[in-house]
Amino acid sequence: MPITTSTIMKRLLSIATLCVAGSVAACGGSGSSDGSGGAGGTSPGTSHIVFQISNSLSYCKTSSCGSTGGDVGVLDASGKSLRLSAGDCYTPCDTCEMLPCPGAACQEAHGIEVTGAELNWDGHYFEDGTCNGTVACVTRRFAAPGKYTAKMCATPGDVVDAPPSTLKQCVTSGPAECAEVEFDFPSSAPVTAQLP
Repeated sequence: MPITTSTIMKRLLSIATLCVAGSVAACGGSGSSDGSGGAGGTSPGTSHIVFQISNSLSYCKTSSCGSTGGDVGVLDASGKSLRLSAGDCYTPCDTCEMLPCPGAACQEAHGIEVTGAELNWDGHYFEDGTCNGTVACVTRRFAAPGKYTAKMCATPGDVVDAPPSTLKQCVTSGPAECAEVEFDFPSSAPVTAQLP
């Protein structure tokens, strides 16, 4: 059967339709190999990381606005720290419109004990960018499955009374100490590490 101009046009139209629908293979491309999607991406799973601190050691931090305990960061295979929070007030790159800031009531800065930290990570992170030419914005993405490193730092010190204030104060006794642990993402079993 001879290939007519009409047949060719129908095939081109079919391919164009698949491209618009998002079929990468139909357009001659390949899927993302780094596992990072845009705002509409999906998480490949979760990893649960737990950092423990010996009861014989004392760490503390100065907290405000409801922050508690220690913080866990995630680094990729190249050692780059992933941004896990977009902050309270930010602009998504897909809409380029700043989201309303939450009206959170912040306490006066005060000292709290750091007895450990944990993170239940679904692979999300935020990537900085610009929209409309000059507006700073962020895009939520998901990390590809693979090996990552979790890191926690805490400062030795004690929480003490600080009269006349009724709030306690963190008095440090040395520089911050950090612990790292490599983990597979996603993973079914919790990953634990000890500080120091």
